[in-house]
Amino acid sequence: MYEAIKGISNDYQHPLESVWLVNTNIDRVQVYNLIRPHMDSRDYLLIAEIKGGYYGWLNKKVWEWLKSKLGY
Repeated sequence: MYEAIKGISNDYQHPLESVWLVNTNIDRVQVYNLIRPHMDSRDYLLIAEIKGGYYGWLNKKVWEWLKSKLGY
C-alpha cells in the first residue's frame, strides 16, 4: 500500500506510522481507486483536502512542508 501512496505523487510526508500527507492534483475518487486495491481488511482510508486550520505536534520538517503547501 505504501508504494501505491508514493505512486500518487513524489510530494508527500509520512509523519506518523499510519498517516500520509500527499500533495496532488489527482481527484479524491481517483486517489481512492489507486490505493484501495492495495489495502487489506485491517486498513482504513480517509482522503481530505487541507486548506488550513491545523494544530498539533509534528516534526519540524513536516510543519515546514505543510506551511509551504498552504502558503503560510
